[in-house]
Amino acid sequence: MRHKENRHAGRAKRLDPLKRFLLERGSAHRQHFVHEDDVARATYVLAKRGERGTYNIAGDGMLASSEVATLLGARTLSLPTPVVRAINWVGWQLGLRGLVESPPELIDFLRYPWVLDNRRLKDELGFEYSYDSEAALRAYHDT
Repeated sequence: MRHKENRHAGRAKRLDPLKRFLLERGSAHRQHFVHEDDVARATYVLAKRGERGTYNIAGDGMLASSEVATLLGARTLSLPTPVVRAINWVGWQLGLRGLVESPPELIDFLRYPWVLDNRRLKDELGFEYSYDSEAALRAYHDT
């Protein structure tokens, strides 16, 4: 993978050392991540060429939630699904953004993720991503 120098390197953000990812016990949620530079380049290429139809702009590879937590330096806490839902709902209702950072509806998005096939963009247009999913997440974390 080719990586460009991060133009925002001076603005490092870090998770609170007590930050925890609440994971559903027994789950293996997987997610795509795509870097903003790749999205901009792909959009430009599609517009410049006047392409029609659907092209999925999604980073190569997927990461499990546990891998995301590790890459972000967060500890994981594996709990039964009803407990994760209850903690998330209560935390969101009370505005405890240190406890939860997303609305309860996101739990289902993570449980049933969208899996995107980006082959059309790569095969038909020869598009090459600069960042795979892991590199995109690392770049986001480091900015």
